[in-house]
Amino acid sequence: MRTKTSSFAGDTRIRAWMNQAIDLHQRGELDAAEALYQQVLRLVPQHFDALHMMGALALQRQQPAQALPWLRRALAVHERDDALHFHLALSLSADAQWPQALAHIQRCLALEPASANSWDQQAKVLHAMGRDEEALHSVAQAQALDPGNADLCYHEACMRADRLHYEEALVAIDRAIARRPDFANARWNRAFWLLLLGRYAEAWDDYEWRWRADLKLNQVQTSKPRWEGHTPLAGKTLFLHGEQGLGDTLQFCRYVPMLIQAGAKVVMGVQPPLEELLDGLAGGPHVLRVGEKIPPFDAICHIMSLGRVMGTTLDNIPAQVPYLHAKPAKQALWRERLGPRTRPRWGLAWSGNPTHANDAQRSTSLADWLPHLRPDIEWISMQPEVRECDQSALAQSPIRPLGAQLQNFDDTAALCAELDGVISVDTSVAHLAGALGKPLKVLLPRHTDWRWLLDREDSPWYPSATLYRMGEDGTWPPVLRQVMASLPAS
Repeated sequence: MRTKTSSFAGDTRIRAWMNQAIDLHQRGELDAAEALYQQVLRLVPQHFDALHMMGALALQRQQPAQALPWLRRALAVHERDDALHFHLALSLSADAQWPQALAHIQRCLALEPASANSWDQQAKVLHAMGRDEEALHSVAQAQALDPGNADLCYHEACMRADRLHYEEALVAIDRAIARRPDFANARWNRAFWLLLLGRYAEAWDDYEWRWRADLKLNQVQTSKPRWEGHTPLAGKTLFLHGEQGLGDTLQFCRYVPMLIQAGAKVVMGVQPPLEELLDGLAGGPHVLRVGEKIPPFDAICHIMSLGRVMGTTLDNIPAQVPYLHAKPAKQALWRERLGPRTRPRWGLAWSGNPTHANDAQRSTSLADWLPHLRPDIEWISMQPEVRECDQSALAQSPIRPLGAQLQNFDDTAALCAELDGVISVDTSVAHLAGALGKPLKVLLPRHTDWRWLLDREDSPWYPSATLYRMGEDGTWPPVLRQVMASLPAS
């Protein structure tokens, strides 16, 4: 946070209060600093520095909407202050007011062109506006002014990755890591891009930096050793922690039978919707819900570390499917629920978890699907929850709305087993259908998850899957037309 201020005006008392307030502010005692700024403003309502610092303080509290009125009041008093324009740019960027943010950061640079932070902020604003070449020029200017700054290399890398230039992004991220070897977010992104490029052997060690990156993952705290694959499992109890999303657990539970064959007793802590389904894994692991009391164990392995521990490369992914199975009794129940078959049946999953970081890109609107649904196919909704924006479209569609009857993934597996195939966006339903070995068509956005790799129509993780990728136009209808045309005639 920049806290440059102009010279203090007013009597000795005001100057003393401001000096004390700035000192408190810089020491992080924000409440005490705010009280003094307010005290100054009661006596001098147009005091530039107090107004400016109230805005800066709100930004430090992650309250950009509260910062903006203070900063605008300061601007009305004195507009030739580069730090003020920098803070205005930050506040407006937080509200995605990009043209206004750009105007202020450009004014900041006109007043102080030698600020690496300001060039970096201009790069972020230009990148958000889609002006990528200018953004890269701005971040290069920042790096020229501050060549040892790892964050600037990291920002460049992320911009290049957003343009799908992953090899260039890796060059930049390696510069960031060279400057700061313990840069966790850089290590994590490096792993993601290497995995996306299929360079698994290079990626897995950096993938372990996820615990220190800004991902907010829940790690099990235990004094037991982490199993790194070097010690024998025979006669040992291994606890596997399902640490991330449902799809991650569905993808990586394929390793569990291998661990059991190696002599381990496996205890799994998984997300509640997966508990019943994963009880059916080969070898009979002891499956718990995440948060349940864990029985005694000898070692722990977080499930997404199994790729590294098992030495997984593109050439040796254990892709024998099915490795998950529907329970016969539940499958019979869904067969009765579906009724006599008159046409091919395909399941649909058009949106994922709305809290997912990439949800805006990977989920679709059901309205996009309706013009493309073939009448010679019976369509089944596999959405346990339908977003409010899709409810009207579903009600007017030929899709049978059975998703509300899916209580957990044991139900979803049983329904899936009764279908001819599944069409899904990148969500847990796709992983389930792939694990069951069902014909699967996956719709992928331009910025896709690492597990789907790049520029290929197949998946080495799921042999029954065909991948359909969004084109440069960034819209779903061409993808949907391609998917529908690929379905066999009834």
